[in-house]
Amino acid sequence: MLKDCSPIPISELAARHFGGKTRGIEPCRKWLRKLSKTVLANDLVLPIAKGRVEHEPIVYTDTYGEWWTGRYIGSVSFEGVTITIEPRFGMDFIAQQLPLNKFAMVNIDGQQIHGGKLFHYLLALMWFNLFSKAAKHRLPVVKVETQLSSNVIRGRLAIRPTICKRASGLDSVVSISSQKVLLNPLSICIALAFNKLQRWFPKQDLLHWLPSTVALRLQQVTGAVSRHHSLPSEAELNKVRYTSLTSAYKPLMKLSLQILGNRGNDIKDDSHSKAKGLLLDVAELWEIYVLNALKGVYQEGFKVVHGTKGTNDFLLSSAKTEKTMGKLLPDYLVKTNNSIHVIADAKYKRLGDAPWLSPKRDDLYQMNAYMSRYQSPLSSDGYCMLIYPEWGDKKLNVVEHGPWLFSSGVALSFVTLSTDMQSAIQHLRNMINTAPSTSFKVG
Repeated sequence: MLKDCSPIPISELAARHFGGKTRGIEPCRKWLRKLSKTVLANDLVLPIAKGRVEHEPIVYTDTYGEWWTGRYIGSVSFEGVTITIEPRFGMDFIAQQLPLNKFAMVNIDGQQIHGGKLFHYLLALMWFNLFSKAAKHRLPVVKVETQLSSNVIRGRLAIRPTICKRASGLDSVVSISSQKVLLNPLSICIALAFNKLQRWFPKQDLLHWLPSTVALRLQQVTGAVSRHHSLPSEAELNKVRYTSLTSAYKPLMKLSLQILGNRGNDIKDDSHSKAKGLLLDVAELWEIYVLNALKGVYQEGFKVVHGTKGTNDFLLSSAKTEKTMGKLLPDYLVKTNNSIHVIADAKYKRLGDAPWLSPKRDDLYQMNAYMSRYQSPLSSDGYCMLIYPEWGDKKLNVVEHGPWLFSSGVALSFVTLSTDMQSAIQHLRNMINTAPSTSFKVG
């Protein structure tokens, strides 16, 4: 069983896919090396945070030659071998961090999402999220043009077909009318994708995953499309014209086609050449989790700004021109008015000793760059934080030897958070209120 950010059991993988625990070791390592060097995670990752996080290898070796999974979960099929990577902190944690649209969550038996069903569950959650957002205001109706032949013009005149009619001695005219219809390539894809989700989870009433009004719209869509309807051709899909009201269905259409194309845990690599699969970057989800934890701590009087918004700063600027260099995107800035109280970065890795070598020098240099750039608006009691998951380590020297200070005197705290949100918020609150450089308190 593979989990993210965990050692890979080479002997077990060799026995399962490469002919034995002993003779399969070297072929297994060769396959892992090829996977790590030739398969790009960002080709398989379903983005959540708009590409905010830099990508890393799916698997890698440490300085001791041991193989590890990276920070991705999901399924990858490469050269005839398929591996599934499950979340080390459990599916409940993953599902809670997905940027869902607050539709009703359901409890699914863990056995139902174990192994091959893991990513089916993730895909289903994301599909319902996208449908909920898209169908919030209207159904996926599109304009369809029909050609009519009659004695009166209905719509706009089709000149050439009408001339042909008159030339053949007929008195009728040909007109083209446009009408909005629910049965169209877009709704067909949506309905067929939903039918497949139902086959994945036959014991679940999936409509209960949605608010009642949105569930009703889904019923209207599925009611208009036969279960045996064929999938629209690429040409038919390309003819769909989205309006400002239906553009929200574009990402839903893309995900629906992925589901209908079996791009998930049931994938099979028949070509034996190109990698296939679908991954989620847990580092993106960890960013979301830490953001919500910080917002739970800093409420009245504070503003938590995420690095994707509200920051457009650079480390360097030209003395001669307006040219800038070294764009800075701290994960979080905690502000009050024009002052910055906290600069923080989320790190989905272990805070401890080798083989992770954390905290990495690059992380420290990065935080020093942030601190240097924001030192002017940084309040006198301001400080920095690097925030990691709580990995179960009993002793962390980097924490015990703190507080740590930059040469400027600004403090840097290394924080490990539980995956239980209330515990994380309380830990952050306690840590902030006892930090040596902090004179302000949070309630």
